[in-house]
Amino acid sequence: MAQPKDIETAPPEPPSQEPAGRVEFDSRGNSVWRWARDVLDSTSILLKRLENRLELPAARGRDVPARQTTLRQAIAWSYDLLGDEERRLHSRLSVFMGGCTFEAAERVAGAEGEPDLLEGIASLVDRSLLRESEGVGGEARFSMLETIREFAREQLAQSGEEDKFVRRHALEFACFAEEAGAGLRGDAQVVWFERLEAEHDNLRAAMDSSLAARDDETALRLGGALGWFWYAHGHALEGCMRLTELLAATKGAPEELRARPMYALGVLLDQRGEPERAAELVERSLAVFRQQDDRERIGTALNSLGSIKRVLGDFDAAGSLLEESLAIRRELGDEVRMASSLSNLGIVAFEQGDLDDAEARFVEALELDRAHGNEWGAGAALDNLAAVAIERGDTERARELNSEVLVSAQRVGDQELIAFGLEKAAILAATEEQPARAGRLAGAADAVREAAGVDRNDFDRGWLDRHLSRVAGEKFETHRAAGKTIEPEEALREALEG
Repeated sequence: MAQPKDIETAPPEPPSQEPAGRVEFDSRGNSVWRWARDVLDSTSILLKRLENRLELPAARGRDVPARQTTLRQAIAWSYDLLGDEERRLHSRLSVFMGGCTFEAAERVAGAEGEPDLLEGIASLVDRSLLRESEGVGGEARFSMLETIREFAREQLAQSGEEDKFVRRHALEFACFAEEAGAGLRGDAQVVWFERLEAEHDNLRAAMDSSLAARDDETALRLGGALGWFWYAHGHALEGCMRLTELLAATKGAPEELRARPMYALGVLLDQRGEPERAAELVERSLAVFRQQDDRERIGTALNSLGSIKRVLGDFDAAGSLLEESLAIRRELGDEVRMASSLSNLGIVAFEQGDLDDAEARFVEALELDRAHGNEWGAGAALDNLAAVAIERGDTERARELNSEVLVSAQRVGDQELIAFGLEKAAILAATEEQPARAGRLAGAADAVREAAGVDRNDFDRGWLDRHLSRVAGEKFETHRAAGKTIEPEEALREALEG
């Protein structure tokens, strides 16, 4: 069932004091890190070939001018035609990865006393050293071909300004990540998910450069702010890898700064099927939040810890933690986060067989999420209500609810929610004795989960298997294997047609 978690999104306050205890992270002592190293090792030959791409011949033939015999010389020739101000702007824009908006370019690449960037950017576009495209919401976006960006970055390094503008870039995207985190709680949630996806390469680069510069505070700000995006948008594996590396590299930082990314890693590990380790990290972050008497974050950590305890089978602890979380949120008047606590309490009731209590909790959560424009949370509540309808044998109601889940999941880009919707569509096909259709949809859900790095917990796996057992057999398994190869869009269309 869809389990709403609360990833920390608010900007951290400056640390007041450093507590004595710290969590120790061994960057090579976990399966996620070993997997990442294996991938990097397997691609090392390719990376070495790509390192010198600027030296590849751009053209061959006796009549080709010497300046165009390599890509480097061709780019240098165009660069030499620029004025001094255009050269500076071009090199400074090289700190962006995957492009940027005009406003971001202005804040990062602009300098006091220099002309407005608009004319300079227009000139670079005219000379094909910068490309203009349409970004999120029709906003203009500017980017460079990678070979041109590498050349421009070399010029920036030679100018002696590289550290300055890399630092500006990192701070720009730390602020952007925190602003996006707040935006994800409102009615512009879908747009903010799109913006985060568009800037994902810049956010990665900002975290990497902050770690390289030993700027722990900026790196930890980024890690704490990006947790929910990674959780809800199909980046659980990458989030685990990056947060593990981040916490291993910042052992000397104050625990007040580390608590938020530590919490985010715990929630992502739970999503990936490691609840024991997840519980340890969330408990340690909760201890920091209690020391700070931060009621909002205490409620957040209690909610996630309660959900994790439920996965571990400790229903008494889960119920107590979730009720405490709900009480804090009612006290604060935080209705958006109240919905998450209510949904998780509903899942506890559902897994214990109390469908009436579960449905009441899910309905209240859905009403709150819809009132505040939280489409992600509403999708999770709808998915849980579909599970109740399936359990009651109300297939028509379950089908209606699941169609809403699939549409909502597509809009917000939540891969786990898409997988849940495909699984319920498979169950509904099984109730109609359609093993081929059930198998294809179950296989498609398997593929979505594998691609997103999101596992099923023991209860969800058992619940799914129980409902699919009525069509178990060779035909079902053959089509389930085939379903793993179809495109997600095709699977979604098939699920919605049912």
